[in-house]
Amino acid sequence: MRATQTLIDLNREYLRQGQRLILDMADQVYAGSYEPHSSSSVEDHVRHVIEHYQRFLIGHREGEINYDARQRDERISEDRNFACSVIEQVVQGLKEMSPSDEAIKVKMAVSADGTRDVPLTDSSVNREL
Repeated sequence: MRATQTLIDLNREYLRQGQRLILDMADQVYAGSYEPHSSSSVEDHVRHVIEHYQRFLIGHREGEINYDARQRDERISEDRNFACSVIEQVVQGLKEMSPSDEAIKVKMAVSADGTRDVPLTDSSVNREL
């Protein structure tokens, strides 16, 4: 239980660091891509991370995490303030979690095109955090 609480606290701390970073950068930095290192922008990566946390929280409540069911909310990519408000919701969701390392089933596509039906795999709350 102590390890899980530590992981929850660390994740909340890292998300808060992300909020501060996002708010400190200019819009053009948030939206810019940096070829040849990456064709994705900071905003794309932020949205990707936030949506995985959202699916984790939903799945934690339901007992099964489906990372492929992300909503892909473009507002996170378009508006830094909106992204920070969603991060705040995730931070609060983590705060409300019970600090126990429960077994949980996880589903995430392993094929590039996502067309294969992927079996659930065994994991734990700590592993996913």
